[in-house]
Amino acid sequence: MVKLIIQKGKLELAEYSEDTTLAALLDATESFVASHKVKSVRCRMCGECCSREPVLGLDMILLAAREGVSVREWASARLMEPVFPDLAAREKLIREFRAQTGMSELDATKLYEYNQSEPLSFRQDENERCLYQKDNLCTNYANRPFICKLYLCGFGEKFQALEEMIVAQGTWHAYSLLSAVPEELIKHNPFIGAKSYDELLLKDFEFNPDGAEELFFYF
Repeated sequence: MVKLIIQKGKLELAEYSEDTTLAALLDATESFVASHKVKSVRCRMCGECCSREPVLGLDMILLAAREGVSVREWASARLMEPVFPDLAAREKLIREFRAQTGMSELDATKLYEYNQSEPLSFRQDENERCLYQKDNLCTNYANRPFICKLYLCGFGEKFQALEEMIVAQGTWHAYSLLSAVPEELIKHNPFIGAKSYDELLLKDFEFNPDGAEELFFYF
């Protein structure tokens, strides 16, 4: 069960059940947007949101399988050159942050990954638009990545926070798939081992440790 509302002109996630998956969230959002004409009110059909939408690790797995190639082959052909994290700096900053705040290792790590993730995205044309974009429309619409399906110009605060954590964890999963980050280092990541968005629970992307509101941009 997913309950969405319009709050202050934005689409907000009011509540959801414990068994809500990312696939269910996507279905509920698409249904709500269609029935309430949210997108037709806000969308200017400018194509700006398609300039650099995140491609998550699970997207890479699904799209590479669809084309019958390896994830690395697919990423090399379709994506912009990734900017991988500095793992030594990651370890140092998390250690120092924990010493200063007393936050648990897991919470400090999630906070770091939220702030330090450079999402992967499709290659761009000469106008810095996604390679699949033509006349401000997507030519790969049926097979577009998860965030491309979910994204709207106006998310409420809770919805946006969840979407951003999904992107962060999906990005670190992508780093792992491309051998830039050892899987053991991100064993807490909900995407590890998942084969579809039906297997991922939305609650696993909730993140609100004590004091996190003030510390999110420490890193």
